[in-house]
Amino acid sequence: MTESHDSDGKSGCVLLFSGGRDSTIAALRLNPVYRPLLLLTITSAHLHGIETVKSRLNELRRLLSPGTEWIHAVAKPNGLGMEYSEIKSCLPCHSVYFLIALRIADDRGIAHIAAGYAGYQSSWLEQTPAALDQLTRIMGGMGKTLLVPAQNVLSKDEAKSILRSYELSDRALEQKCTKQQFNTREIQPDRATKEIENWGRNLERVLSLRDAGDFVEIRETMIF
Repeated sequence: MTESHDSDGKSGCVLLFSGGRDSTIAALRLNPVYRPLLLLTITSAHLHGIETVKSRLNELRRLLSPGTEWIHAVAKPNGLGMEYSEIKSCLPCHSVYFLIALRIADDRGIAHIAAGYAGYQSSWLEQTPAALDQLTRIMGGMGKTLLVPAQNVLSKDEAKSILRSYELSDRALEQKCTKQQFNTREIQPDRATKEIENWGRNLERVLSLRDAGDFVEIRETMIF
């Protein structure tokens, strides 16, 4: 369904990097393989606490290869139609994240885009097998390979243990979301399937417009 590693790292990789446990594990696993590796942290109106992410980056400084780049991008309001459903979920936000990652990957000539999705969170709509199938197909149509190097992490305790093995904090050092608490908690399987299918169609449309809009501001960068 998706690739966890790729032997050809020449074209590099853009990793959606939240600073949380799973994206940190993804960064550690991608680091030996991809050149360049770009860690992309996205802030929007409902995400707060970029300094927490920077504390994770400071931890990682001794572990990441020289030349690894961190990019802090701010998602700007746009009219691309991300909010397409009455169900409150993370899917529309992830459309924005992959849109920005795709724009940056195109600009840098990078063929791989990665996310810190983990197996123990596969019940979250955006991380379900069905959503990953959609995302893999759509990214392939855009000339990109989706990588999910933390997918075989099957519990939060396992994630914490992996981080401690690198002498890293096992806390989730990520921005806090002020919208997530309002997400729909329980969705019937047939409704979830329909929601993911609708999301896939909308995502494909949105990504096809990646050259058309002013939807991102690069706020700061850092080279390790």
